[in-house]
Amino acid sequence: MLFPFTIQKERLHRRNLLFKTYPGKDLLHNPFYILEVTQRDNKQRIIEQAEEQSLLSDPEKCQNLQNTLIFPRKRISAEIAWLPGVSPNRVNDTLLLFETSAGNRTGNSKVTSFASNDSLVSVLLRIPYAESETLADEVLESLISPDQHSKKEDNIVEISKFLGFDKLIPIARANLLAARMLRLPDYTPDIVVKGIFAIAQTYDKINPSEVRAVLNDERQQSGFPEITHLSDIKTAIQDIRHYYKQVIKFVLESIYTVKERAQTVMTIVESATENNPSNLPILIEDAIDSYEDIAQTSLVKEEKKIEEYDKKLRIAAENEEHESTFSRTVDGLNDTVKDWVIIAQPIQINKRRRGLKHAASHDISERVRLLAIFLFNEYDKLNSSQKILNTLNKVFSEFPEITERITADLETLNKISQQRENNSQVSLFDN
Repeated sequence: MLFPFTIQKERLHRRNLLFKTYPGKDLLHNPFYILEVTQRDNKQRIIEQAEEQSLLSDPEKCQNLQNTLIFPRKRISAEIAWLPGVSPNRVNDTLLLFETSAGNRTGNSKVTSFASNDSLVSVLLRIPYAESETLADEVLESLISPDQHSKKEDNIVEISKFLGFDKLIPIARANLLAARMLRLPDYTPDIVVKGIFAIAQTYDKINPSEVRAVLNDERQQSGFPEITHLSDIKTAIQDIRHYYKQVIKFVLESIYTVKERAQTVMTIVESATENNPSNLPILIEDAIDSYEDIAQTSLVKEEKKIEEYDKKLRIAAENEEHESTFSRTVDGLNDTVKDWVIIAQPIQINKRRRGLKHAASHDISERVRLLAIFLFNEYDKLNSSQKILNTLNKVFSEFPEITERITADLETLNKISQQRENNSQVSLFDN
């Protein structure tokens, strides 16, 4: 069992690795943020800030960040990952919320916001707040669940409106959601589902032409040349989509237990496929693919347990182990099969939705089915074989191609059981 401190440390390690792998994509690691400049600052202002920051930190890093922002083509990726359309004052206020949120304070980073001391957020953060979460976290939560505040929380709604959360263009909202999802105080299944749906639905609303228009308006104010090729915007949006996918993967991995994670993804799959199973939001597709990657380790672990139970039961039957002990081992096998299926279920459903076969499910079910037949044919373990096959029939009930043979086997065993009850002759059946 992992202690909370260990869990938090592991999450921080994974988050920092994500920041290194996708430099500049997180709001608090964006070149604009690090150099303390705005999207409306001109080239000279950026150079001056880079020189000033180089006295306090790595000069080479500051030079690279400067180059990212002053060269028009390079600048696009930083602009896309920033907050297009948000005024510099509101950007500063919003980023101060992130700096002071509970999820960000778990790190070792020092608050370096260049927001003015009399900004709305800096003033509000000095006001004692009676709720269990900080004011910053309450306001940021409104990004994920904008309609869940009661009348008692009207102040949260007002702050959100003041910051312009209700008027964000989709790319800016998606970047805020990604930053928030990386800094949640806790990763409960409920908030994870809401967060993934929020960023997925927001991403689907991103319009490249709208993004280009907003960026060009800001470039006009800063003196940088306009973006003429829409393909440059589309490429940058596709690029940041891969980052969002990794954010979703981080969030899923942050759910504490394997079963909770599987059930969370099942909720996402069922909700997403309820209305239009053939056309899911692209980031929901990405979320399911990410889960499949994450789940492999757990599936392999449970599969090894099944293999061990298989060998153990064959040896126990050969050694004529006491029936009560043998039965407990059968129960252990059945519980492990159930656990395997819980973890695999989101993958199974997604494969079936795409018209694909989940080979691992067929392999596992067939291995356990053959074990049940072997135990009856070779050692006359009728009750144990029925118990194993009944479990398989139940957990794979949504897959007729798997349960067809299992059902036939069960019918044969049930007939034999009935014959024995009637003192009839038993005939062993062939595999």
